[in-house]
Amino acid sequence: MNKNFLNNLIKLLVTIIVLIVIIFIIKIIYNAIILNKLSNLAKEKFNSTNYSYNIKLHGKESIGETNAYVKDSKYLVQSYASINGDEQRLIGYGDEQDTISIMENNNTREATINGKNTSNLTIAANKSTIEEMYDSFYLHKWTDFGTILSCKISSEKLNDKNCYFIQFDDIKLWIEKDTGIVMRSIHLDSVSDYSFSFNDVTDNQIVKPDISDFNI
Repeated sequence: MNKNFLNNLIKLLVTIIVLIVIIFIIKIIYNAIILNKLSNLAKEKFNSTNYSYNIKLHGKESIGETNAYVKDSKYLVQSYASINGDEQRLIGYGDEQDTISIMENNNTREATINGKNTSNLTIAANKSTIEEMYDSFYLHKWTDFGTILSCKISSEKLNDKNCYFIQFDDIKLWIEKDTGIVMRSIHLDSVSDYSFSFNDVTDNQIVKPDISDFNI
């Protein structure tokens, strides 16, 4: 094995290593730019006071759907869930005077006015709703160096929307490129589909529930 061959081999190996390092650095920079952009877009939604959303959940042994409407100090949340065949319906309502929660299942049909448990039923509809929801997407980790280093990002279409598909830890997210809105999440065996709408909720959509037929 002559000296020129060894020198060329060393140069080739150094070149390969340098290229790998450059590609790795480019990947980190790309991930950082995308994740910071999406994080900033998402945070712009946190102060919204007029919005609605729909969530459809599909799990191995459960299904569920939530519809929520928020306008200033008023909100209405309607949720349905079926876990192993046991059905449950929840309604949460709030305005400047009252909060009402309604729970219906196979054995219970109860309503609570200004009760302590109301916030549990309406946690998905208050001024910090979107922020709380994004906490469940680990928004606080999107811009962590560990996430930037390890996450996988690609471009995919979902419901004719251009999305980033992002995978880190044990969560998968489809996030609309132009808005930062999460359209789908998969965590373990649960798939959730989301749709949001802003600045089009009217008072007619937030009607105070009639609880005259409920146990209070």
